[in-house]
Amino acid sequence: MFDFFSAIRPKLNATAPPEGFRVLQITAYSDHPVRNSAGELIFGQHVLWEHDTSYIASGGTLNSQCIFLRLRLSSRLNVTIQVVNSDLVSKEYVIVGILNGQRFFESEPQLVNSQEEVVVAVNVVKERVTTQPGSLNGEFTWMMVLKGDESSQEDQYGCDQKTHLELYWTSTFLHEIFLGGLSGIHVSFLRHVIPSLKLDATSACLLRLLIIANEAFDPTSETDVMGVPWPEAARIAFYRCSKRYDTLVGGAHFGVTMEGGKFYYNYYGAPNSSNKYGTLCPLVNCYDQAAMFEVTASFRLRQRPSWLLLSPAGYINSTVLVGVPGACNNPFFQLTRTPQFLWNINHPRRTAFGNHVFNGTLKPWNPSYNWYYDRIYDACHGPHQGASSPYNYLISSIDRVTKLYGTRAPPGVPARPRTFGWLTNIKQHKGVTNTVWRLTSSNAMNVSAATKDFLQKCAAAEAKPLSQILWDDAAQWSQSVLGDQCHVAYKEVTLAEGVAELLYHFADAAKVGSDVVVRVRVETHTDQDGYVDHEASASAALDYLTFQLHNHQLYLGANHEDIETLWAPAIEGFEDHAQYAVQLAPDIPRGRVLIASGNYMIDISGGSSSAALAPVVRQLLMHTTIERLPGPHTIPAITDCLIDIPEDVRGADDEVRGIASTFNVKCQVDRMISAASADIEGFGLLLSKYDVQWNEDHKTSTVIFTFVTRLAGTHDVDLHVAEAMTMATSSKRIRVSVIES
Repeated sequence: MFDFFSAIRPKLNATAPPEGFRVLQITAYSDHPVRNSAGELIFGQHVLWEHDTSYIASGGTLNSQCIFLRLRLSSRLNVTIQVVNSDLVSKEYVIVGILNGQRFFESEPQLVNSQEEVVVAVNVVKERVTTQPGSLNGEFTWMMVLKGDESSQEDQYGCDQKTHLELYWTSTFLHEIFLGGLSGIHVSFLRHVIPSLKLDATSACLLRLLIIANEAFDPTSETDVMGVPWPEAARIAFYRCSKRYDTLVGGAHFGVTMEGGKFYYNYYGAPNSSNKYGTLCPLVNCYDQAAMFEVTASFRLRQRPSWLLLSPAGYINSTVLVGVPGACNNPFFQLTRTPQFLWNINHPRRTAFGNHVFNGTLKPWNPSYNWYYDRIYDACHGPHQGASSPYNYLISSIDRVTKLYGTRAPPGVPARPRTFGWLTNIKQHKGVTNTVWRLTSSNAMNVSAATKDFLQKCAAAEAKPLSQILWDDAAQWSQSVLGDQCHVAYKEVTLAEGVAELLYHFADAAKVGSDVVVRVRVETHTDQDGYVDHEASASAALDYLTFQLHNHQLYLGANHEDIETLWAPAIEGFEDHAQYAVQLAPDIPRGRVLIASGNYMIDISGGSSSAALAPVVRQLLMHTTIERLPGPHTIPAITDCLIDIPEDVRGADDEVRGIASTFNVKCQVDRMISAASADIEGFGLLLSKYDVQWNEDHKTSTVIFTFVTRLAGTHDVDLHVAEAMTMATSSKRIRVSVIES
């Protein structure tokens, strides 16, 4: 039997064929929400390329129309073509998409009926399909191949356009971190964590497509945990993110705690002026790396890695820490004022891990079973890429020979080597979520008495609590306050019920290494009658500061039993702005000041020391804290929430009809609003954007939330808003029903 496709494939790249048709438009369906470089949400059917339209944004950054995310063997593009050669009418043809001389897409044979526009579905050729995720980014050429008794050069026709397409294939599973708040995977993250597919003219099977939805693989099965395709995720997090272990104080820099929680993945990957991924904030600890591994691994398999905490940990065997050149068994060598990475195992200046987080594959944690059958991934040191069981991982990682444990055990831990770095010390946590970290009663009980006593030394008895701040518009005043070359290199605002978090990274183009990072946390607690509970809010802010100090002691473990060797009171110069002020000790070569005042906790870091940072902190506080006024007695009132559904997607009972349909929720708020967000139970909706309109006459704000449907069903949505002057938050729950189209 004549094989039409085999006949045409070897002859596609001979010489340029005559023009026979034009490509007018290419569309596709994105199974996952993606944020383009302009911040727009792309989901569902969308235009990839269009004739006579530029899809390259300024600076060469591809915009949304070049994003395509598809998961299944039936992955296809819809190509609108127009035949320009009348001799082709009534001929049967196949449309072929070619990249770097290699076929990637083919249509089914079909008939040219006329020279009118026609939409042709092209699918990935089957021999390009394997079981790994990947991406393509390049100029595709298109060819029309006529069907006949035999195929020759005269049977091929081209078009005069090249179409720039950016294509991704990943797991059907999408991590919840991409679904909360302003939904969507930012394309810069995709470009970094999904490997490019290398086209080789000598091989027909190098293109990789992950087919989780294929019948050959059951996405709910967890029997094959040994073969999970995660080593690449560990290598990406360890080698390709421009990160360096924080060898001074070991703190987490991107929002996560030892239990997981909110991970600022866009901040993790933000570039500095070099435009290289991850260079804006290069320091990390094990929590940051475990989070990055978990999120990167999520593109490769439906199953999520486990999140394992080893506490206490102990002294480490010689290993390679992320970004640190050379073997190291002294992870906090900067803290001991020495460049010595590798000490004699009993050297008194050697430092240890207080605790350590890494990833596994099995849930729940069961030491009697998991210690041999789980597989460990660690992108903080090694890296460990799934080859070791927990037992072998701990044997290779933790120094159980050194004599230092007897004299340098962490407070409250018996000074016996077997209490360090062993399976009984491992606890399993949920890991990365969209949840803003909250101090729980168990965490509060764990804070040491020494930490609480020290904090009382940092109190300004006469200071009045802050009630209003001016952080929201920092981009407008950063140059006047911090210098002409200063700018906001990164900003992120996170809202949850009763909590607002602001993150600013200020960079100075004229002073390399002088970046300043500001984190503001605002607690807004209410009583049963809905009034602001100032005492509870202030207590929560102080608790958060306390736990920040406590966490640092846990990071460093035996290295700093006395909290006052790492921290010092910072009251002098901040009496007008802080009820409590703490700074890194004068001899620590890094600047950081933490302030609690009223319901605010302000954390400012940067510079070579706290003394060098102090003038900058004072400048910022003088500008952003205004004359103290009585705090708000009520939170913003959200009223008149109207679900505005366009007629073309409105169901009979006011449901939203169809997946990837857009609708708005309009709310009135009784004061000026600076930020808004939403949490959706089950992630059946996507928050595309929000817009705030201020009515000066009525002194009210209209907040318009734009949502895109993702799943059918009834969805509870918590809307959040933050007041402009105080960042006091308010929340309101609504319910939205979505039906199939």
